[in-house]
Amino acid sequence: MKTLGLLSLLPAIFLGISPSSAAGLRYVVKSSPVTAVGEPTVMSFDAEGLLKCKKLEVEFAAPVGEPLDLTGVPKYKECEILGSAATVVVKKGEYEFGTPEVVLGKIVAPLSIIGTGAQIKITVEIAGEQCEITMESQAVPGDAITYTENLAKTGGQFVVDAKGVKYKSNNKCAGVASKEGEGGTTEARLTETGITV
Repeated sequence: MKTLGLLSLLPAIFLGISPSSAAGLRYVVKSSPVTAVGEPTVMSFDAEGLLKCKKLEVEFAAPVGEPLDLTGVPKYKECEILGSAATVVVKKGEYEFGTPEVVLGKIVAPLSIIGTGAQIKITVEIAGEQCEITMESQAVPGDAITYTENLAKTGGQFVVDAKGVKYKSNNKCAGVASKEGEGGTTEARLTETGITV
C-alpha cells in the first residue's frame, strides 16, 4: 500500500508540484492584471473555412494570490476567413480557465465562455453575403487547456485545444459554418509571465 501511495505522487513530483498541493492545485498570480498573448489562433465550425487570427490576447484581472480559476476578456486581432478580413467582437463575455489538476502527468484545466448574455461574434463577407457566427455562454467538453511552466521565467504557456464548441450562424456562411453545430474547435498557445500553477 505504501508503494502505491508513492506511485500516485510521482506525476506531481516530476512536474515540480509539491505532494501537498497536487490534490488541489491553484493558479499563483504574481501580478495583476496579466495579459497572455498567443499567435496564431485558429477556429473551425464543421466546415472547410477556418478563422485564422494572427494574435489573441487574454487579459486576466485576477487578484494577486491563489485563485481557483482565471477569467479574462479575449481580444482577437488581424483575423481572416478564406482570405477575407474577419472581425471578432466579444460582448459581455469572458473566457474562464477553470481549476487546474494533474491528469496523466500533465497540468490541465477546463475552458468556459461565461457571462450573462455573453456572445463572441465573428463577422466576415462570404460571396457577397454578411456571414455571422456566434458562440454563447457554455462549458467546453473535457479539459481543453494544458499548462506548461516556463522554469526560466515567472510564468508559462497555456495550450488551448478546445473541441465540441457550440455555435450558431445566420445561414449566410457557405463553406465556413453550418446553421448551428456542436463541433467547433479552437487552437491557441498563450504565453504569459505573471501566473504559475
